[in-house]
Amino acid sequence: MLAVLMLMSCAQKYYDQNGNELSKEQMEALRTNEVKQRLHDRHYKVLVDMMSPNRFMPRTLVHEWGISIHNDTIDCYLPYFGRAYNIPYGGGLGLDFTTRMTSYQAKRTDNNQTYIVINASNEEDRYEFDLSVFDNGTAYLNVYMQNREPIRYSGHIKLSDWLER
Repeated sequence: MLAVLMLMSCAQKYYDQNGNELSKEQMEALRTNEVKQRLHDRHYKVLVDMMSPNRFMPRTLVHEWGISIHNDTIDCYLPYFGRAYNIPYGGGLGLDFTTRMTSYQAKRTDNNQTYIVINASNEEDRYEFDLSVFDNGTAYLNVYMQNREPIRYSGHIKLSDWLER
């Protein structure tokens, strides 16, 4: 009996922005709809919490790193570890810049995932961002550059505050 009470007290409850209780399925559907809408509108932020450089061990990130997409602009603020081949003296911009995208292609896959390829460039390098976003908001980002080794990140799409609880 005590075990049943303990399990019941651990059950997670979900609420909408007005405080109304929701089922787990309703909450997942609301999350999925918001993720799809943000991707469709090209107005979203990907927050990363893990980076995997090619020549180093994966690292957990504690600050709010990521990329923001606003229509035809990408705002990139990512840490970088890895080999650089041809960069300006002092390290250059790295992965901290804002620029217009030269291309944006989104494709819906069969496994509840949207695959997005973004190309951008600035005075320092050319970039390809390969982004996989699942309906639950989980995101995986690969960044390929002409003058640096590629790097991988994982994180999630920033949703409305009440959906993130």
